[in-house]
Amino acid sequence: MSEILPSEYPEIAFDHFLIRRHTYFLSHVHTGMFNVNQNVRHADHLKGLDSVTWPCRIYCSQLTKCLLLAKRGYGFLSGYLHALPIGQCFTINYKTSQLDSTMDVVLLQAGHCIGSTMYVQCDLVDLLGSSFVVMRAPFCTPGISDCPLMVSDNLRPYYPLGQQSVVASSFHGIVVDQVCVWVDTVYLDTTFFHPSWRYIPNRETAAQTALSLINRWLKSLKLEGGLLGQCMVYLCLPAQFGYEYLLETIASHFGTKVYVEPELMQCYATLPDTPFRECLCFDPRDAWLHVRRKFFSPRSTQSCHH
Repeated sequence: MSEILPSEYPEIAFDHFLIRRHTYFLSHVHTGMFNVNQNVRHADHLKGLDSVTWPCRIYCSQLTKCLLLAKRGYGFLSGYLHALPIGQCFTINYKTSQLDSTMDVVLLQAGHCIGSTMYVQCDLVDLLGSSFVVMRAPFCTPGISDCPLMVSDNLRPYYPLGQQSVVASSFHGIVVDQVCVWVDTVYLDTTFFHPSWRYIPNRETAAQTALSLINRWLKSLKLEGGLLGQCMVYLCLPAQFGYEYLLETIASHFGTKVYVEPELMQCYATLPDTPFRECLCFDPRDAWLHVRRKFFSPRSTQSCHH
């Protein structure tokens, strides 16, 4: 959750639902905990959202809207959530203490987890001709290595930036449809702002490490080829979302389905048809790769787990 109210837009709250506002932005559906030197740090971007009962508009991506409405306890927000298209300039209306105002905003894929976004917001003039841009990102920004401003808090972009999306140009500017727009202010997520998170591997490295580990287990147990179904592999993942690329890669490598728990499967079932959706299954008996939110000890001594 962001506890900062940007001075440029004090009437708008970003991932901050403990205060009463008419306009909110939700960057992504993500709750989780991270251990930093034995201290638990919370990264809850939904705190207070389940208590919103006053008239307001909550802007987010279409995927975030689908996931949130599928989560238990958030279905009542269907009339509050307004999905904005990715990569397109959109004008929103918001209230100030004195009058009604408008603002142009572009949602960009953030790469933090499925549906996550960052926002490029403009004052006074249209985005493509603006000389003043406020980039709101109290969350993850795209992992574009050739621009110091465009760095990801976990360097794990899940969706590649499309041709119509913003790409890096220089330290102070970004390019939108080949037009340079100067960045005035940048707000970044500080969840991983800690020395212990100085190096976080990219998604390809993480997936290959997981594949190597599973392969070593299977070889040590002599469970390869047609014998794979005799082994059960548990992936214990602390956060609810953000592992889609990992799971899709493992499933594709071994030619298997992935079983996720019913609550999570209900969320994924609301998403558009994608290759990732096709690798999931509802019945735990149809897969030897199971995803768990918490670590547990399988009763069967013949199972291998992690």
